[in-house]
Amino acid sequence: MFLKQIAEQTVKGSENLKKHHDKKRTEKARLKNAVEKTGHLVPVGRRIILLGVFAEQMWCEMCDIPLSLRFMEEEIRPGLSSDLFVRCHQCLSEKTVRTDRDVVDPADASLRPLSAIHCKAALG
Repeated sequence: MFLKQIAEQTVKGSENLKKHHDKKRTEKARLKNAVEKTGHLVPVGRRIILLGVFAEQMWCEMCDIPLSLRFMEEEIRPGLSSDLFVRCHQCLSEKTVRTDRDVVDPADASLRPLSAIHCKAALG
């Protein structure tokens, strides 16, 4: 009886994992189609951002003009935050724009900084 329950849970878990992968594939295909239609990357879905941190970074440091998400070339989503790679339409320099601020461990500053949203989510 107990082994049957474990087997059922395993099957259910693998079905859920398959649904998750199918959803990711569909999202990637939709994103690829959007890029082909518009010629640039179109952000899809929802993000948690700190608006002040995000707005502060959406300026080109080379030519001091505002950046546009229309020129976003790539997005990396490490967990709940995002790293957007945005190209300036005037000088063509690329800037990494974070959607959250970093939190550095004071005990060990050599570790990779964490996003504030991850710390808040872990602490409750």
